[in-house]
Amino acid sequence: MLETAQKYGISVSTLQRYLKNVPQNQDVSCRIHPIAITLQMDATYWGRNFGVVIFMDATTHKVLHYRFLRGKERISDYQAGISCLQDQGFTIRAIVSDALSGIKEAFPEIPYQYCQFHQLQRIRHLLTTNPRLLAAKELKALAHQLTQSSRLDFETSLEKWEQKWKDFLQ
Repeated sequence: MLETAQKYGISVSTLQRYLKNVPQNQDVSCRIHPIAITLQMDATYWGRNFGVVIFMDATTHKVLHYRFLRGKERISDYQAGISCLQDQGFTIRAIVSDALSGIKEAFPEIPYQYCQFHQLQRIRHLLTTNPRLLAAKELKALAHQLTQSSRLDFETSLEKWEQKWKDFLQ
């Protein structure tokens, strides 16, 4: 918040007051010519109860829509955003998002992919930053290949790792 306040030459308390007056779950669409897109969706928070859900074109990285939140993000927030984009003429080819439960089920007609960034965050959380065991070190190195390899190559490498460490894993 401090960075944003400094950017606009206001105090943090003034920024907080402005944000407090934003209507709950306000939708904001950006004016962009509608096209077929791969949609990235994620939420970020300032404090515990105020945040924003961003809807972005994965190819151009342009924000197409955002929605302010009071409290936690809900599937209905994502449904409203996608509905708004579809009403503007966007065709959603696929969704890339974090693992918020229910997203995949809420849009069964749209292909879904769990965001690779969030996958790596989850792996880092489970393995720690500096794993001590050789199996964990190899798995961490394999995880970092996730974004540079094809699905087939990654799955093959993961299967080889599982075979190598199957006794350890049991």
